[in-house]
Amino acid sequence: MEMKIIKNEVPLTTEFLPDRITGRENEINLINKLMFTSDAQITVLIKGRPGTGKTLLAKFLMKMHPEFNGKYVNCYVSNSDRLILSEIGGKDYWRGGDFQSSSIENIVKQIFQKENRKNLIVLDEVHSLKSSNNKIIYILTRSTELGLPPVKLMLLSIEDPEMFLDKNVLSSINKINQVVLKSYDATQLFEILKSRAELALYEGTYDNEALMKIAELSEASGNARFAIELLRYSAKLAELRDKVLSSDIVLESSKDYIEPIDDSALKYLDEWEVDILITFLNNLNSNRFTTEEIRSIIPGLTEAKMYKWLRDLESSGIINKRKLSSGYGGGVRNEFSLNVQKDYLLNTLYNLKR
Repeated sequence: MEMKIIKNEVPLTTEFLPDRITGRENEINLINKLMFTSDAQITVLIKGRPGTGKTLLAKFLMKMHPEFNGKYVNCYVSNSDRLILSEIGGKDYWRGGDFQSSSIENIVKQIFQKENRKNLIVLDEVHSLKSSNNKIIYILTRSTELGLPPVKLMLLSIEDPEMFLDKNVLSSINKINQVVLKSYDATQLFEILKSRAELALYEGTYDNEALMKIAELSEASGNARFAIELLRYSAKLAELRDKVLSSDIVLESSKDYIEPIDDSALKYLDEWEVDILITFLNNLNSNRFTTEEIRSIIPGLTEAKMYKWLRDLESSGIINKRKLSSGYGGGVRNEFSLNVQKDYLLNTLYNLKR
C-alpha cells in the first residue's frame, strides 16, 4: 500500500495563519500593550530578519482585533504612495477620475472619512520604500493632525528605521515603539514544526526525531519559513520513497533543498553592494569566509563599505555570522557563511540586474 503522509498541505505554506503563534508570545503581549491599551494614535516598528515571523505576527494581531478596520499592504509589491493607498482604500479607488491628480493628503482624507471603525494598518517590507517617495508613512503617523481618526500603524522591516525613513517620520517612532524579533533557536523551530506537522501530516507517518533534525538544520539561519518548507519538501520525498518521514529522509532532502531568497531583501541592496557580491561569489571557493578573504578578493573595498555590506547581507538573511576564537590570547574574529547555495544566489543576482 502506498505511503500517504500529507493530509493537508496548507499548514506547510507561508500563507497559513495558525490559531496560536509559537515562540512569539512575549512579543505579542508587548505589541498589544503598546498599541491597544488606548485609543491614541501610535506607530510600532517590527524589525527582524527574513523568516522571524514579522508578517505572521502582524496578521495574527489583525485577527486578534476585529474591532479595527485592518488593512495589510506589502510595500515590495505596492511600492508607491498611490499603490499603497489603493490597497488601503480598495481597488475601486483606481476608478476615480481624480485619484491620479489629487494630492496624497486628499486621498487619505477621502478614504478615512468614509470609514467609521478604528483603523489598523500594516505596511510590510516597508524598507522597499527607502528609494522612493514615502510621504504616505509621514501622513499615517500624523493622521490626527489632518483632522482624521487616529491610526494604529505597524511597519515591518528587515532594516533599522534610520536606513529608510526620514527624520520627520523617525521622530514619531521612538526606541520604545520598536520591537526586534530575534532569529528562532532550535527549540522554538521544533515547536513550530511540531504544531504544523500535527495539522498537515497523518499521525504515525513522522517522528519527533525527524522534526528535531529539521530544526537543527534550520537553526543556523533561524528562519522558520525555511524550516517549514524543508518539512514539506521532506514529507513529499518520503511519499515518493514510500517511507515514513525519518531523519535520514530529512538529511537526503536537505542536500537538494535550497533556502528561498527574500526578493525584497535583495532589492533593497544598493547597486554597488550587488556588484561586489557578484564579484565576491565568483571568486569564493567555499561556503564560509572571513573579512581577510573579502579584502583579498575585493582589495579596493574600504572598511566602512565592507562592514555596511556585511551588515546588510546579514540583515537580509543571505549570510550568518559567528565568532571564532583565535586561541589563548588571540582574541576573537568573525566567520561568515552563506545561507543559500552560491550558484543559486548568483543566478538570482544576475536576474536582478537585468
